[in-house]
Amino acid sequence: MTFVFPINFDTVYRKKEEGDEELSPPSGLCLTQEGNILLADDFNHRIQVYDQQFNLVTSFGEKGKDIGQLQYPKGLASDKEGNIFVADSWNHRVQKFDPQGKALQSFGSCGDDKGELNEPYDILVDTSGTLIVVERYNHRIQFFDMDGKSLGWVGQRGTTLEEKLADLYETPSDLIAPPLFEFPTSIARDSCGNFFITDSGNHRIHKFNNRWQKILTFGEPGTEPGQFQYPLCISIASNDLLYIADLNNNRIQIFTCFGQYLQAIDSADIALEAPCLTLVDSTGNLFVGSTFDTKIAKYQVSLEGEDILSENLSKQEPPSPEFFNYYSLVQEKNKNKTKSFTALEKTLELLLDDPAKDISMQSPLRLGRLAFADREITESSLNLAIPLIEQRLDKSRMEMLSSFEIWQEKAQKYNEQEIKEQDLIQKDPQGLRDFNHDLYICEQEERKYFRDTRSKFNSFRKTSQQLYDFIYHFSESKISEAQRESITQLMSRQWEASVDIIKDYFDRKEKSEESMVKILGNQGNDQLPSFLIKYYYNCRIMDLLLQLQFPLKAHCQIVKVLARQAANNEKIQKLVRGLTSKSVFTENAIRILIRFHEQWQILENLEPQFLETMDVALPYWGNEDITLLEPSIDDFSPVVFDSENLDITKVSQILQAQACEIKFEDGILSWGPIQYKLDSLTNKKNELIPKGLATLEAQSVFQDKTEELLTQLDELGQQRRGLDAQLKQVGMEDKTTPISIYNNIAIIEFQLNLMRRMIKGIEINENLNLHQLVIGAAIVKTLNPAQQDSQLFDALESYDEKIKTQIQEISRERKSKTFEMHGYIKKQKQTTSAFEISNIDESIRVEANIKEVQTKIERLELEFKRLTKIKSMLNLILNFAKASSSAQQTQLKQIFSFSKVGSEIGSPLTPQGLTHNSKGDLLIADYEHHRIYCYTSEGKYKFHFGSWGNTSNDFKFPINLATDSQNNIYVIDEGNGLIKKFDAMGNFILQFQEGILGHVFSLSIDAQDRIHIADPDNNRIAVFDSTGKEIPQSFSSKQSKHLHEPCGVFCLKEGGTIIGDRSEFLLKHFDAEGNLINKVNKEGLGFDDIYFLACDPQYGIYGSDFWHSQIIHLNSSLELMDVYRKQGHRTGELGKTAGLSIHNGRLAAANFDSRKVQIFDLST
Repeated sequence: MTFVFPINFDTVYRKKEEGDEELSPPSGLCLTQEGNILLADDFNHRIQVYDQQFNLVTSFGEKGKDIGQLQYPKGLASDKEGNIFVADSWNHRVQKFDPQGKALQSFGSCGDDKGELNEPYDILVDTSGTLIVVERYNHRIQFFDMDGKSLGWVGQRGTTLEEKLADLYETPSDLIAPPLFEFPTSIARDSCGNFFITDSGNHRIHKFNNRWQKILTFGEPGTEPGQFQYPLCISIASNDLLYIADLNNNRIQIFTCFGQYLQAIDSADIALEAPCLTLVDSTGNLFVGSTFDTKIAKYQVSLEGEDILSENLSKQEPPSPEFFNYYSLVQEKNKNKTKSFTALEKTLELLLDDPAKDISMQSPLRLGRLAFADREITESSLNLAIPLIEQRLDKSRMEMLSSFEIWQEKAQKYNEQEIKEQDLIQKDPQGLRDFNHDLYICEQEERKYFRDTRSKFNSFRKTSQQLYDFIYHFSESKISEAQRESITQLMSRQWEASVDIIKDYFDRKEKSEESMVKILGNQGNDQLPSFLIKYYYNCRIMDLLLQLQFPLKAHCQIVKVLARQAANNEKIQKLVRGLTSKSVFTENAIRILIRFHEQWQILENLEPQFLETMDVALPYWGNEDITLLEPSIDDFSPVVFDSENLDITKVSQILQAQACEIKFEDGILSWGPIQYKLDSLTNKKNELIPKGLATLEAQSVFQDKTEELLTQLDELGQQRRGLDAQLKQVGMEDKTTPISIYNNIAIIEFQLNLMRRMIKGIEINENLNLHQLVIGAAIVKTLNPAQQDSQLFDALESYDEKIKTQIQEISRERKSKTFEMHGYIKKQKQTTSAFEISNIDESIRVEANIKEVQTKIERLELEFKRLTKIKSMLNLILNFAKASSSAQQTQLKQIFSFSKVGSEIGSPLTPQGLTHNSKGDLLIADYEHHRIYCYTSEGKYKFHFGSWGNTSNDFKFPINLATDSQNNIYVIDEGNGLIKKFDAMGNFILQFQEGILGHVFSLSIDAQDRIHIADPDNNRIAVFDSTGKEIPQSFSSKQSKHLHEPCGVFCLKEGGTIIGDRSEFLLKHFDAEGNLINKVNKEGLGFDDIYFLACDPQYGIYGSDFWHSQIIHLNSSLELMDVYRKQGHRTGELGKTAGLSIHNGRLAAANFDSRKVQIFDLST
């Protein structure tokens, strides 16, 4: 062995030949407060107590199921009173004994519900007295109080591949919720309160902080240093070094608490076969137990402090980047910032000679976080970090593409062999055939490279996220102009690399599709094999493209950050111009969107990112990016719905223009990046009105054709679902029908993709038509100031009213359908949990209903998006023309918006409730990702907490939140049915009593820090104190008489409340005694129930209507001030609007379906 510090073998205890007593291999080790050693004697079903010289003091327990009896005990723990806790593994329970071995308590039974256990394998008592139990066969960590009451759990079963796939495809946490474990077996805690879990079946170690947020994972299968073959046990010495029993590698591996491998203990001094236990005491004795032997080996290890150890290691020759990194991390832990930074710079310098090291990503990321924390970063440090992190991403991308190409080759061979085999089956279904060895080999090869490619996909995504995390932290930092220039050059290179690769693979895909269309156009099945091979080939390409588009979203987030900073900074404005010019960003972004037209799920997230990036960058464009046109009368003819004259430059300019106001100054009509000279049209104004009317009439053609194609899409979708239903009914003996069904599925999926592209093609042409209608009408108004244009503008106003009515109808229907789907999903869960054979048919019917309603909702969302886009365009022209007072819609002025950044940049945000605390920080409930995020008032990320789960620190769909005068945070945890209280940094304090409230959505906190909760199920506003205890209010019954299922509440500073309920009144104002002061009727407002409210003495009352994507503005007397219903996904437009909060003259709004938070200026 080569040691970085000395380890000496001492002796062996508990040998088989010692004494007359029958011994079995140990299965648990633990120290008592007195220093005695507790040992689980596995096959003897007892606990033995040894002194420090390993003399047996006593033992207790025997085989059985009664209290005090044990069956294969495993992990042990001791509390400060000396009580002993035993993981009674095969009895699926935990037992508590006093120091003398007298049974005191038992809890748990076999199962996977809350409080149940399945082979508990290890135990730890934390400093708060919580008992933490590692459940091997439930693949989770469960928490109990000292009375044996379950406090919930974290984790579920999953392999590393499943974890990567869930991450890649953004699988909802309620389906698969990290952390994933595969037979976890051991737990240990370091001096900082971090927890380490051996995820044995996945051959890795997880590190969690004291809120059980995963902060590190290290290890992988293998025999090399740092790799594991079933890490079974972990112990931590007083110097925070980890001693891990690497079972099938027959060694003990030693790591730092930062996951850095140091050295191993193997069989050099004594045969170390299948080590299963480790224990380090306060004097440096390391005890090691084996799986197949009764003995305990004792070693003497160094307890030298990690500050001295890391410094000595950093002085070794030749210098090692790992050891300098270790020294830097230790100094950071000890809050010695100068030494830590100096060591980090040395780490970066050494890594340039060996960029393949694992820490080559970690070190630049740490540099970025230091810059973010206002540490001055030298030019040389940044120049070291950028090549490191960029090389890693370039390498990851290259490895992904290389693996993908091999997979394509192997998969195509497999497809060819499989189709040949299927052809033989169809020709002779009952015939006997020899085992197809070639097919088997091809399948194994395809599966191997499928898994490898998925792993490379995941690595590329993570590395991309890390690079943009690095860029984000520097972008939000006080760095020099030269450093900012270096960062933006890095962005430009990565954008260009992504665009080039995406273009190449789309070219391949589209070339293949041309021949597929020809094949479908021919009669007969002789070319079906060729079609299928090309179809599967293209499916794999689309899988790759899904990964390649991820960094583009992260890129857009950074551009939006820079655009926010550019408002008063000409140098940053120049950088934004360079990143978003027509040739670099805009036209490439539009090309990519068009080529993704068949992938509506991708477009749902990618398109808003691209379009808002264009919107925020446009104000900083130079004259060279503005196009000056002198149109002719023919330029305003209607666009035909099936036009294929696709001009990318024109399409991109038109899309940019749609988010801008129309202006007429100095004889030039401007709309976004396009300016129009009107000289050539001065004498053509009388011809423009008929052109405009014809273009408006063409809108009905686009409407009809869109509906026609959507109907065809629905019909194809029904056929597709019908094929799925047929598959479920095929008998096991039927070999041919599944082949035909799968072939038909491929054909229909291809047709569905073609249909989706056709619909999007019509959408582009409709955009062109609308653009010509709007700009033509604007020219008419400009050239006809004497109102000689009433025919055109009357028609526009009539069309505007028609679209407005359709939007309201669709809004109501999509709300109804969404609630209908939730009902089916609830029924599906109830049917599934019943586990009754008789429910199978009902389950199939419910599943079919869910799919049918989902399809309807998707269509409604498409129609809503199309109509709101038309409405937005009509608003622009009617406002420009001032055609009527009703057309004069006041718009909220958006200052900026933001989404997820930092380590999760590029991932979606699903904001519901939000609130400002007294410092001005904005707290956001990320509903579908089960977290609370904190940003500054300027949109700068600070921290987050929570994850999916049922523990005190976790959430299931947090829907709303509020803060008190001490900045404590109160969260409605909808899925767990709880109200939870956290301190200002997200540390759990308490939860309110369960069973008091119904299904709640809204809460608010008054000036006395009392929490008011709208409780619609009980028709009341419930009031609680800061300890979570309900406070009976004398006015409650009086108030409830005037309420009908209250769903929104806001506490006013003077003591009253504004309440939204489900009556015919939108909002009601009550004073502090519960007297109804005022109310506003819903009739004529076009608003649905108000769940989210924000009130400010200066700016009035704001309420959001989630399903209609609008905000109402009232004064303190509940008199209507304004309505904001500029619906859409562009800058300043509203999606499904949830939480609202006002701070310093700014309104923060949660835009749920655009995945962002918008900040509006109320002062203007």
